[in-house]
Amino acid sequence: LAARAQALQDVQEETVVVINSANADTFFASQARPLKAVLFTTKPDIPPLWQQLYDAQSMTTAFGVVRHVEERIMEKFSITPGDLPRICLFADGKNEPIVYDGPVKLDALASFLRDTVSGGDACVAMRQEVHKKEREVEEVTAEVARVKEEAAAQVAEALLLASKAEESAKAALQERETLAAEAAKKVSLAEARAGKADKKARAAAALREDEAERRARDAEAKVEAARAEAA
Repeated sequence: LAARAQALQDVQEETVVVINSANADTFFASQARPLKAVLFTTKPDIPPLWQQLYDAQSMTTAFGVVRHVEERIMEKFSITPGDLPRICLFADGKNEPIVYDGPVKLDALASFLRDTVSGGDACVAMRQEVHKKEREVEEVTAEVARVKEEAAAQVAEALLLASKAEESAKAALQERETLAAEAAKKVSLAEARAGKADKKARAAAALREDEAERRARDAEAKVEAARAEAA
């Protein structure tokens, strides 16, 4: 009895209740406020956002935090550590909690809490549909960003390959020009050598021709001299 009394006092006095096996039944059974917002988390500290929500919505909503080590409470609501963090709203008269799936921001959460208290199931369903559409937009936006990033990477890769191909082509052209220049130089040297050889050959042929003519004249002179002597 003393433990229950202490649990009730803790639930009533704490702005944000750290829910455990000792006070869980008291917290969830309390009808002091029509709505309970419970954060299931792996973190040891109460987040400032939860305290800010209490300041904004304390008249209609009780706030609690369940850490992942509270296995009995986690199991009761079919929540595993892999599901965390998770925000659940427990409305009076409802057997199943409402799982909040919108942006984890003060304005969005406060607005959802107000709608849950005053707007009823239809308003909550509409909010959840809005959150679903927002997630779809975020997913599409992320996909577009991913595709753009992949396209940019492909363009960069193509430009790099084109640059390398251009450099290779320039290098090949330069090599061909160098080889052509070397070949032209060799041809020029060969032609020069051939010219010199031809010139030498022509000079040698002229000398031989002159020598032959001289010898022929000498022979003819000897013949004429021999004839004169004979006469």
